[in-house]
Amino acid sequence: MPRENNFSLTIGETSIKSGATTVQTTFKCNEIGCSKKYNCYAKLKSHKVTHTNDKPFTCNVPGCNKRFKRSGELIKHQLDHLN
Repeated sequence: MPRENNFSLTIGETSIKSGATTVQTTFKCNEIGCSKKYNCYAKLKSHKVTHTNDKPFTCNVPGCNKRFKRSGELIKHQLDHLN
């Protein structure tokens, strides 16, 4: 009977296990004082804007100059103009 090659490897925040074929990567925020961790890079990227003052999404409704960190926040805000 063939022998299974099971192993477990951890490199930083990456855990790879053979046999169960599990690959789990944790993406950690590198801001000082922040201990947030995510299993998806996109979620970490979304979180990182909380550490900046950047608000690249601007409302284009005349007379409204509100700015937002996330496009979803802008869309929600623009819907308020329709009501």
